[in-house]
Amino acid sequence: MLFDQTVAADGSLSAHSADAPVDDAAARLLRHVLKVWAREQGVTEADLPSLVDGVLDFAAAAALDGRFGEGGV
Repeated sequence: MLFDQTVAADGSLSAHSADAPVDDAAARLLRHVLKVWAREQGVTEADLPSLVDGVLDFAAAAALDGRFGEGGV
């Protein structure tokens, strides 16, 4: 990921970087929005964690690989 982080039992992220409060809030917001969207699309509660983690991992990998914004993904 972009910074060291741990996942709490409630699914929230705890970041360990100089910008932790901003990154942690952004990660929590994005995780919440993804869960709401997935529920609206009919994703089961059991599948939510893996879906959200997969989307966040993909986004971080795309950004780190320099593909973000180039349409190569």
